[in-house]
Amino acid sequence: MRPIQLATGPAPEGTFSPEEIEQMGRILAPFGKVGACVGCGLREDRCHSAWIGQHKLLKRSAVVVQSL
Repeated sequence: MRPIQLATGPAPEGTFSPEEIEQMGRILAPFGKVGACVGCGLREDRCHSAWIGQHKLLKRSAVVVQSL
């Protein structure tokens, strides 16, 4: 996991402080170590790939697992 900062949109005035808004946009996200990949396909399945597929953000999976 690694920390990333997401873009946050405007909140109604007085709802959250700027610090709270920044904190809400900071999450831990999974990432893969290329040299450690054994091609099991678990990351491809468990990641938010379903969301990415539903919104057609990528033409193909970022991790392609093929049997030899």
